[in-house]
Amino acid sequence: MASIERTAYPRQREQLSDEELEVQFGPTDEESALTFKETIGDSARLTFLVMLKTRQQLGYFPLLGEVPKQITAFLADALGLPPDTACSMPGSRPRHFSGIGDLSAPTWVFALTAPPVNS
Repeated sequence: MASIERTAYPRQREQLSDEELEVQFGPTDEESALTFKETIGDSARLTFLVMLKTRQQLGYFPLLGEVPKQITAFLADALGLPPDTACSMPGSRPRHFSGIGDLSAPTWVFALTAPPVNS
């Protein structure tokens, strides 16, 4: 039987190593810049980045309550936010979906959608 993180509807494991957190959830400079550009306030920033990074890993937007606290705490630290920052802004969630856009697409999608290079 396949493990839950390898099924058609994967879920994130509850415990990840520090290396796994960094590789899978460490925000790039572009992602951090987008987070600060698209949001106002600590809670909105954390919510946006959690949604972005979990979408990249799982392929869908999970409910915020399903995201392990270890991931939320790691991302809060990556943004320089206080560790007790809440990850919940009900009105912002639909707005964040459009802000995340193509950054959440797997890298192979960029190769398919890149404009042709004229020689």
